[in-house]
Amino acid sequence: MWLGVVLFWVINLVVWIITFCMRKGTAADWYKHVFFYGAYELADLVAKRSDELEVAGEQAKPTACWVPIFIAWWAFSIKYFIPWALFSLMMWNFKADINLDAFGRGYGSYNDLW
Repeated sequence: MWLGVVLFWVINLVVWIITFCMRKGTAADWYKHVFFYGAYELADLVAKRSDELEVAGEQAKPTACWVPIFIAWWAFSIKYFIPWALFSLMMWNFKADINLDAFGRGYGSYNDLW
């Protein structure tokens, strides 16, 4: 089990390094458009929505010191950690689901029609 976890993160790290070295723009562009592609915009929107002050009908851009930290945490969680955690949990239970019980039933012996 632990070998798969280590292998997953090592492969991700290698891919991140390769894509960073092959970038055409700045490091900030890579961070937003490759490393956190799709999740950065969502995290930025959530951070902007947290500022309830409105300026002339438009939301004020958050300038708090927590915004970059929140964006990094949120985007990493949404893009990398949550899918990995859900997949790991499903595969952890998969073995128990396919084992047959004493009556030859699988999938946890829930029901014959299940």
